[in-house]
Amino acid sequence: MLRRAGRRWYRSLGWILIFTFIITLAAGIYMYFYEPERCSAEYKLCAVPQQEGQKPAPLSMWMLLRDINHLLDEDTFRRQIVANTSSDGQTFVSAHGSVTDHMVVIRATGTDERIVTGLANAAGDKLALEGTTLLGAASVTTVHRAQVLPAPDRYHNVWRLLWTMVISFAVLSLLAVLFGSRREPVCWYDPPRELEVPIVGQVAECGRECAACVKEIRKANRRQKKTKDGEKVETGSACRLSAHVDRLVREGIDENALLLRANAGMKSCSIAVTGVRAEDEAPAVAVLLAETLAGEGYSVLMMEMDGDQPDLRHYLGVNGQTDVLDCLSDGSRLPYAILATNTPNLHVIDCCHDGEAVRRAAASARCRLFVRDALAIYDYVILNAPPASFGNCAAAVGGAADQMLLVAQDRRYTAKELNSVAAGLRQRSVNLIGIMFAGAKKRQLRTVYQEDGRVYRREGKDAASM
Repeated sequence: MLRRAGRRWYRSLGWILIFTFIITLAAGIYMYFYEPERCSAEYKLCAVPQQEGQKPAPLSMWMLLRDINHLLDEDTFRRQIVANTSSDGQTFVSAHGSVTDHMVVIRATGTDERIVTGLANAAGDKLALEGTTLLGAASVTTVHRAQVLPAPDRYHNVWRLLWTMVISFAVLSLLAVLFGSRREPVCWYDPPRELEVPIVGQVAECGRECAACVKEIRKANRRQKKTKDGEKVETGSACRLSAHVDRLVREGIDENALLLRANAGMKSCSIAVTGVRAEDEAPAVAVLLAETLAGEGYSVLMMEMDGDQPDLRHYLGVNGQTDVLDCLSDGSRLPYAILATNTPNLHVIDCCHDGEAVRRAAASARCRLFVRDALAIYDYVILNAPPASFGNCAAAVGGAADQMLLVAQDRRYTAKELNSVAAGLRQRSVNLIGIMFAGAKKRQLRTVYQEDGRVYRREGKDAASM
C-alpha cells in the first residue's frame, strides 16, 4: 500500500510543483502589492463565558468567539461603532482568540492608522460595556486598548513565503496520495503480477533521433531530384535509422533480435510488428529490427501493411507505386513492388491502398501464401501492422505472419489494458510472442545496467564530456 501511495504521489509530483509555485507566487504578489499599504491594531479583552449545565469550558469559549464574530458582522452593530468614530469603508474588524484561555483580540486592518485604531477601540469599548447583555457572557473586561502593531522586519515575508510553499506542498501531496489517480502504468523493469503477457525487451527513447533521420532522408531525396539526368546520389549509412540512434537503443534492438531468432529456431520466419496506439513508435522499432538483422547478414523484406498511416517510407526513403495488393491481383507486378534501400540485404514493399483494403487482403489466404513464398527468398519478412487498438487490421496482419510483436510505450498503459489488447489479438489466432516497451528512460536504463554489472559507457562526444 505504501509503495502504491508513493507511486501515486510521484506521478502527481509535476502538478504538485506547478500548483505549489502558483500558490507561492500568488502569496508573494499579495504580500508585495497589498500588505505594505495596510496596518493593524489590536484591542485585547478578557471574556468569560457562561458555564451552562455540563458544557465544557473550551466549547463555551469557542461558541463565545463565534458569537462575537457574528455580532461584528451585523449592520446594526457596525452603524453603532461608526457613529462613535470615523471610517473609510476599507477597514475590516474581526475577533480572534483561543479556546484554552479567555483572551479575545479585536483586530482592525486598514490603510489609515488613525481610522484603524479608532475602529478597534470603538468595537472593543462597545463589547466591554455591553458584552454581558449582547453576548450573554459572564464578564467582559478590557485588558488594553488598541495599539498599532509594529511593522515586521524585512525577513518576515521571506519566512512567510517559505512556510506558504512548505504547507502548500504538504497539503497538495496529501491530496495526491488520498485522491490521486489509482491508475498504475506498467514499467518495463518492474512489471506487475497482473500482466499476463511476457516482456521480450525494451527500447530506449529515440523520438528525436527518428525525427533527425527523417530530415536527413528528405534532404537526400531533394539532392537526388536536383542532380542532372537522374544521377543517383550515394547516401551511405548516414540516412539509416540505426546510425542515428543511441547505443542503448541498439542494445535493446539487438537483444530482441536474438530472442526472435531463438524463437524461430534459427529458421526463416515472418514477424508482424504492431503498437497499442499510433504514437508507440512501432514503425521505428520495425525498421531498427530489420536494419539490425540485415546488418548481421540476413536478407530481410519489409512489408508496409498500414494503409492509414504508412511510416516505413519516411524511415527508409522509399515511395513505391505498387504494393502487396497489386501483387496479389497480378503476380507480374512483384518485381516493381520490391524496392531497394540504402541498407544492404534490406528490401521493402510500400503500401498504396487504404486501410480497409489492406485489412481484407491481409485476412485472405492468398496473403498468407504470399508471405510464405517470400520466406523462400528472404530469411526474414517483417510486416508493419497498424495499431492494435484500432479495428481488426492488426489482427489480420498478425494472422498472416508466423509471430507478432506488440510495442507499447513505457509507463503509459496499465496491466489491464495490455492484457485486453493481447487477449483480443490471441482470440483472432495471432501468435503473440510478447510486449516490447518503447520510450524507456535512458537514465533509468543506465542505472539498471550498472546495478546488473553491465556498465554503460557513452560514445563520441558524450564520452568526452564525462
